[in-house]
Amino acid sequence: MLFRSDISDVAGGSPGQMEAFRPNPLRNVVINELLAHTENSNVLDFVELYNHSNQTNDLSGGILTDDPATNKFIFPPGSVIPPSGFVALNQSQLGFGLSASGETVYFILPDRSRILDAVQFEAQADGVSFGRWPDGANAFYPLAARTPGAKNSPILIRDIVINELMYDPISGNDNDQYVELYNQGTNAVNLANWRFTSGITFTFPAVTIAPNGYLVVARNATNLFAKYPNLNAANTVGNYGGKLSHNGERVALAMPQSLNGTNTIYVVDDEVTYGTGGRWGQWSSAGGSSLELIDPRANHRLAANWADSDETQKSSWTNIETTAVLDNGADYTSWIGYAQIGLLDAGECLVDNIEVRAGTAGPNLVSNPDFEGGLANWSLQGCFTRSSLENTGYGSSHSLHIRCSDRIWTGDNSCQVALYPNSLGWGQTATLRFKARWLHGWPEALLRLNGNWLEATGPLPVPSNLGTPGLPHSSRV
Repeated sequence: MLFRSDISDVAGGSPGQMEAFRPNPLRNVVINELLAHTENSNVLDFVELYNHSNQTNDLSGGILTDDPATNKFIFPPGSVIPPSGFVALNQSQLGFGLSASGETVYFILPDRSRILDAVQFEAQADGVSFGRWPDGANAFYPLAARTPGAKNSPILIRDIVINELMYDPISGNDNDQYVELYNQGTNAVNLANWRFTSGITFTFPAVTIAPNGYLVVARNATNLFAKYPNLNAANTVGNYGGKLSHNGERVALAMPQSLNGTNTIYVVDDEVTYGTGGRWGQWSSAGGSSLELIDPRANHRLAANWADSDETQKSSWTNIETTAVLDNGADYTSWIGYAQIGLLDAGECLVDNIEVRAGTAGPNLVSNPDFEGGLANWSLQGCFTRSSLENTGYGSSHSLHIRCSDRIWTGDNSCQVALYPNSLGWGQTATLRFKARWLHGWPEALLRLNGNWLEATGPLPVPSNLGTPGLPHSSRV
């Protein structure tokens, strides 16, 4: 994890006040790469600075240190860094080494009036440098190669990756949570004594992931075995401690490494700080999907590389209907002219064979009830405007794919159809009936008559085997 302070006041006063009175071009110079763990005596720790401005900056008197109270290294007079240039100093030149188990490195103004940059890092892998990608950017990553004094190499993506998260199950039962790992390498990896160091707690037993293999870490393994036939004791471990946050958090998987042959440190192998909203998957947040990694070779920390699992082929059609007397509506003097259908909250479903009948066996007053005539006679309104014709149906070729971004609302948010002829009114018995199949999100559909005379509503079956734990992803590229 990176914690930066671009313009931190050391002596006192607010950063804004200090900036107003003491502008300094050195604020364009940042700590860009560092190496903190070197078991090989021929490789030295180093700290690299990068100038992301278009002018040469004078480093004279600038301070590099891992103790803000001590000026461990001071740049000598005449030290400069060119535009888009680098300056790298190794342990011998700095006069101090970095802690492999993690610490903070500071770059401070010569008069100590403020900290220009600070990088806090966790335990580091032997011989692997840690740097910004790309040069000068906010985010720090383990790098594929050490490049002191030169442009940073691409980020290092190791073989074992966090591949899938079920963090907010639609069931509301957190025992349905899981984390899936994937081995994208060509060698089997034994995870003995690996552990999660953020998000959840779990230390792995001696379990091996084969190349192109999966391992599921369950919050409740017994619960998952009952829902996913492909999971068993060979590809699933658990139970982990804590739970994944429904609102997003950092999840980090760490591997043990030896430090100086005597101690063990835990180096983050892979991590993701997932979120809700924005570019993060919509339906993985209590909408029925898991959060799947699209491409394990790409940057796992970017939202664009994650997607909702595709659950649209798992559910089944269900029948929802009601029969009742029309005795309590909005207008006793007029005929009922419209019916509306939708979902009770944000989600998606298929609906077909829409029926509105007088009594139980009267003619269907809905024209084009099975959508074989396309969307003729249907009006898609409000938050349902993205609904569309689907080329599959309940025993037919078409259905209505309802897409609801809010919830059904009288007259405004609905998929509406005119009833013909207008033959329903006060005191009659009527039947409402339709077929529906859940796709995403809220699993309750509703068919109603305008004027609040009658409605048919019910739950849509939601499958229990949601996501793809232990299997190739539905969204994988």
